[in-house]
Amino acid sequence: VATIGEKAFKNCSHLMTISFLGSFFLKSIGDNAFEECRYLNLISFPSSLESIGKYAFSKCAILGMISFDSVTSIGDYAFNECKSLTLISLPSVKSIGDYAFNKCESLTLISIPSVESIGNYAFNECTSLNVMSIPHAKSIGNYAFNKCKALTLALNSSNLTEFGEFVFNECTSLQQMQILSTSITSIKRFSFHDCSSITQLSIPSIIKTIDEKAFCNCKMLKEIVLPASLTIIDEYAFLECSSLTKILFVSPSSLTTIKTSDFNACSSLAQISFPA
Repeated sequence: VATIGEKAFKNCSHLMTISFLGSFFLKSIGDNAFEECRYLNLISFPSSLESIGKYAFSKCAILGMISFDSVTSIGDYAFNECKSLTLISLPSVKSIGDYAFNKCESLTLISIPSVESIGNYAFNECTSLNVMSIPHAKSIGNYAFNKCKALTLALNSSNLTEFGEFVFNECTSLQQMQILSTSITSIKRFSFHDCSSITQLSIPSIIKTIDEKAFCNCKMLKEIVLPASLTIIDEYAFLECSSLTKILFVSPSSLTTIKTSDFNACSSLAQISFPA
């Protein structure tokens, strides 16, 4: 068996385990192959497996753990709403599709050390996820970690070239975030909106624009250093950062525009330092 085809076992409502014994060279699992197998709780595939298609295990409600040593590609919605999934180990995966782990609300741990591309909404509303490290990521899509409310630490890659909108929106437990990229020039709108526990923030020295509400309602943020490359701070960018006490603009500043209500309701702000 080299391929499991589209919808091959979809809606097999009593299927509980999948196990390949002996020598198999399975390479791919097709779209919707095991979708809505609601009692599936144990899967074991051969190490030859390389790709998992769209919706392949979507809504497998009691599936608890997945580990695929050689899989390099996870399709859109592949594990969408697998609400009992707690652990993901994907050491070789390079690409994770849109909504791949959307609303996996029990997921606490992910190991994706080789991932390069994370799609839109990939881990949306994974409300139990607490640590995320993606050292080789090049692209993070819109809403990728939206409403991951237990996430405390996010370490990303110096290789990032794309960082979408709403990426960490409403990650209310996030305390520390490092943007290490030397390629990204914009922090897009709502990227860190309502990250109400974040205390430390490092903004790369090549950032040119901070978009609308990028850091709005970061209530624990106390001090920010804005790089010399920054030209525009868009509307409401730091609105209601109520613990913010100090803003430092690095010299020689390229800043041309501070827009409407950028620092409105920053009620603790005591010092703003503009370069000469």
